[in-house]
Amino acid sequence: MNNIINGVYVELDCIVDTRLSIMYDVDKNIVEPYLKNGKYFKRIMDQFGYISVRLFRTIYKMRNNNTLDNPAPTEIPDLISDYCFEALQTSKSLNDGSPINVYLNIYPYTLTTENIEYLRMGFSNNLRTDVNVIIINKPPYEITPDYINENMGMVVMYDALWWIEYNMQNKRLLDRSLPDVTFLTPMLLHRKLIIKETEINKLFEDLENNLKMLVGIIFIPVKYFSLKQKK
Repeated sequence: MNNIINGVYVELDCIVDTRLSIMYDVDKNIVEPYLKNGKYFKRIMDQFGYISVRLFRTIYKMRNNNTLDNPAPTEIPDLISDYCFEALQTSKSLNDGSPINVYLNIYPYTLTTENIEYLRMGFSNNLRTDVNVIIINKPPYEITPDYINENMGMVVMYDALWWIEYNMQNKRLLDRSLPDVTFLTPMLLHRKLIIKETEINKLFEDLENNLKMLVGIIFIPVKYFSLKQKK
């Protein structure tokens, strides 16, 4: 990966499947069939039964500390762990003693100092590599391209397309493009499109190519951002 000696940015909503927690609060009878038949892990939209994408996004914006009461871990920490391991190996080969910083953004949650430390230690242990976990609490619009350029080689966002669009509108991303920073985000549609299932991968590949001069975005299956499945 590019800029491999740099840090990692990840949202708490990426290492914990808060979408599932929200749906259980709304109506567990809707989401449980999706889990049992496996469609939850292959979905291309956050749409569940009568809960449309738009309604889900409205509900999701209202998530709070109660959403974290029964956390459902995802596979994202495994991906970050692999990245950090590779980054550390590269640092050693270059005789570079720089630490790998992992910035965990807990926004929009308000955690106590004790809970923040518990989260930091638990997440650090899950990464299985010697890294510095730094807890931050910033809304997405405060995560600027300059901030990422100075600190990160990899970014993990659940809604990276919103972030890209926002920073194109304010021209920050045009002034500070990030083609060498890897952005991981789920392969999700944010509105219903008339498209064949066989054409979905091509749609996201085209998006990656269209945006590659701005960001090194990679769309990955939503299963990585979903409840970690037992193997």
